[in-house]
Amino acid sequence: MPYPTLRQILLLSFIVFPVAQFLIYPVVGEDAPLLGMVTAELFLLWLAAFMVRLRRWNTEDVFLLNAAPMRALWGSLVAALGAALLATEFDHVCAWVLQTLAWDPPLTFVYMQLQIQLITDLPSALAVMLAVVIVPALCEEIFFRGLVYTGLRYQFGPKAAIVGSALLFAAAHFNPWKFPALFLLGLFLAALVHWTHSLYPALIAHATNNALSVATVNLRAHTGWDILGATDALSWPMLLGAVVALLWGIRWLRQQAPIMPILSPYARPAPPDGPVAAWG
Repeated sequence: MPYPTLRQILLLSFIVFPVAQFLIYPVVGEDAPLLGMVTAELFLLWLAAFMVRLRRWNTEDVFLLNAAPMRALWGSLVAALGAALLATEFDHVCAWVLQTLAWDPPLTFVYMQLQIQLITDLPSALAVMLAVVIVPALCEEIFFRGLVYTGLRYQFGPKAAIVGSALLFAAAHFNPWKFPALFLLGLFLAALVHWTHSLYPALIAHATNNALSVATVNLRAHTGWDILGATDALSWPMLLGAVVALLWGIRWLRQQAPIMPILSPYARPAPPDGPVAAWG
């Protein structure tokens, strides 16, 4: 098989997610949470790369390291801003529902998530940008929108790949309180890959989402401003702007034809003496 099978994807997931979350991060991150995050994310990347090397898959094909039009990258950035704000608003709605059901996240868990994003000086700014914005976007996109998406698309088609990779992405965070918002974000990121045939738009969008989260937390912590809806609902103008940015960004990137082809649904390489597989 030139691409990961469902069994291989699930096996990798059952290994890498618990090990990263419950072994690597607690041990390494006990005294240095940001270092623990980076180590856990790099373990995710290392295992994906090891699997590709072990199976002798084509790295560029499996991870979808295809070139993308520059305008599509800009469109992804704009759409990501809107998607991040809408996902935040959806998360507020989910939090309200869970609160009515008396199922709030532990305060220590919430405090830890906020604390790792706080910036106090230039060194901490660089550390947060690396550990919270850049490394997670790179490692998680290569794993979920690269290896997982590619394998599921090859086996079951694009719809299953988009939904399946989003489900695994949301589940891998082991945060049931944010699962719905993470699932929606995963759908958006996988759709970017589907439209552009490239990992780079999703990588840019993921980093944009993380950077916006860091900006929101620090604006509220240092200035008291909550203009991006860190804890309260977004204003109607902000919501409208988010919808416009999302739709306009998607329209912009979809006007750009993908540079590289992607394996069409269910089309598998034919045997040497058989017909040529379909591409689209």
